[in-house]
Amino acid sequence: MNKLPLLLAPAGDPEALSAAISGGADAVYFGASAYNARMGARNFGDTEIKDAVAKLHAHGVRAHAALNIQLFDRELDGALRAAEALYLSGVDALIVADLGLARLLHKYFPELELHASTQCSGASVRDAEYFASLGFSCMVCARELSLSDIRTLAERSPIDIEMFVHGAICVSVSGQCLFSSLVGGRSGNRGECAQPCRLPYNGAYPLSPKDMCLAGHMREIIDSGVSSLKIEGRMKSADYVYRVTSLYRRLLDERRDADAGEIKAISSAFSRSGFTDAYFTGAVKKKPNEMCGIRTEEDKEKSRATRADVPAPSPVPVSRVEVRIMAGEQSRLSLTVHGRTVTVFGDVPESARTRPLTADEVRERVTKLGGTEYTATDETEFDITVGDGVMMTAAAINELRRRGIAALSDVTGRKGRLPEKAVPVRERAAVGKLTKTAEFLHSSEISLQSREFFDMIYVPLREYDGRADGFVMPAVVYDSEEAEVCRMAERAVSLGARAAILSGAGQLKLLGGAPLHITAGYRYNVCNTESALAALDAGADVVTVSPEATARQMKDIAAHVPTAAIVYGRVPLMVTERCIIRALSGDKCICGDGGVTLTDRRGVSFPIVGDGCRNVIYNSVPIYMADRKSVLSETGLHSYHFIFTTENKDEVGRVIENYMRGAEADAPIRRIK
Repeated sequence: MNKLPLLLAPAGDPEALSAAISGGADAVYFGASAYNARMGARNFGDTEIKDAVAKLHAHGVRAHAALNIQLFDRELDGALRAAEALYLSGVDALIVADLGLARLLHKYFPELELHASTQCSGASVRDAEYFASLGFSCMVCARELSLSDIRTLAERSPIDIEMFVHGAICVSVSGQCLFSSLVGGRSGNRGECAQPCRLPYNGAYPLSPKDMCLAGHMREIIDSGVSSLKIEGRMKSADYVYRVTSLYRRLLDERRDADAGEIKAISSAFSRSGFTDAYFTGAVKKKPNEMCGIRTEEDKEKSRATRADVPAPSPVPVSRVEVRIMAGEQSRLSLTVHGRTVTVFGDVPESARTRPLTADEVRERVTKLGGTEYTATDETEFDITVGDGVMMTAAAINELRRRGIAALSDVTGRKGRLPEKAVPVRERAAVGKLTKTAEFLHSSEISLQSREFFDMIYVPLREYDGRADGFVMPAVVYDSEEAEVCRMAERAVSLGARAAILSGAGQLKLLGGAPLHITAGYRYNVCNTESALAALDAGADVVTVSPEATARQMKDIAAHVPTAAIVYGRVPLMVTERCIIRALSGDKCICGDGGVTLTDRRGVSFPIVGDGCRNVIYNSVPIYMADRKSVLSETGLHSYHFIFTTENKDEVGRVIENYMRGAEADAPIRRIK
């Protein structure tokens, strides 16, 4: 019989944390006041974090803290200090998205568990292997995985696999969404997502998925071998956390699937016109529209009508109390909880001037545990030794008890590790010849002019036919797709490919050791020098900086690492496992036809391109910097990268001429700030 996975519940505030404990969570994850992906939640201040960890540990529950945003160079030191504070508070694990931060955390706190956030886009065994090399002990896998891929991952991964089982899901692959950032100015990769996916497009809501609910698949999930089950919801109420956690606790303990009545009941806590399990079952490929849902007034009324008081966590029983108060020695108290014993010392007793101290008096005072997480019960075992003719004041015994309770809460024994300058000072990178690279969606759009202007031209791996210099790897590669991707890469190399742009470091092993020039693409989400160095260490020759970075932030990285940046083109805003094109076309499979767009309420259109049944949604306007050569020059970039999507050969030619002449744009554009 498989071991039950841990049940991990969310907490956006202290009330939700208590609700998670009452609901039966094995672990709770929460965020500090900065550097986490739910900055809209109340979150926890420094004192609240210490209290939260103490409370969780008192109840035998693990504390996982989220530091899961991408960081720029000038934020790394602050993030490290925040991580040290969490470490000192006793957290059991940190959930991290920035791989540069992870490198430094593993250096300074090697014994602290690091969990790769779902924002890391971990979707395969190769990804897990790479995260293991950085010091991660757990990977929160992509929510888009089917049961088959989850089983493969759990069986072959060198680190623990955690999966989401309930709550809101992104329509884009996590970590691969720039929609809110580039269109609305609020970065989902930095905890500020404005949720453009919940807005109407083309007169409907094609980007708004229902919440995930896998309560009906618990036996399959337990059998899959995953280590941990995660409930989404740090923005949700304590009532929601308690009701959802309680259901999954019951299903796990009873090793069964939820029935229809239980799923209906939990939908009243929160749903968007019901739930979906389409990623898990694979139905996303067959019926993409059935995944969609919005939060209706009826849904809201159900939640209001069924909301109830959340029970407080039951006090934690102390299994054994041992007290020794003897003449001439310090008083001593030992408390045992969850099989763990702590011992503290107090005052030396005095000689009794009137009535000596009795064991009954000591027992009464050390078991006054009101206001703490603990209680003495009829099952508590006592061993109280009091010497003849000794006396201790009530205040002294109370202080001994307080020390004992404090010792139960103090499970760390940890000390600070960070030096005054925790972020290493790196050498400056050698400045070489500036190169210009481009990627086209189709080889047929590559002209002689393009070949003369660009030093390297790429096309998608699936499109590679020998007419380009290199290929772009898919945005994600699941284990079930690995064999096909390896065959395509081998074919591309045989046709003359000499370079590749990767979407993640785990993809390098899919290239079979071919002697290719490797670029870490923009999907690496490189925002700082340390994450760029992680990419270089993993085999990249050049690192593309995140499109979210400003010119100044690019300069910080380019000073130390061979760096590329997108200087022209429509940046991909989303990668969707669900086929939006099919959803918009009346359930017709027309991914290869082109011309499909997503149009918002203002009439702004975003091109959608099919990659198999996976879709890429591009920005409505291109980045344009032809008339800002001085800005680009000051960044110190080593390579300028162009992306051509909807442009035909003539339009590509005009872009090249504009960049050669430094011409101003004659249409709406986006700038590197």
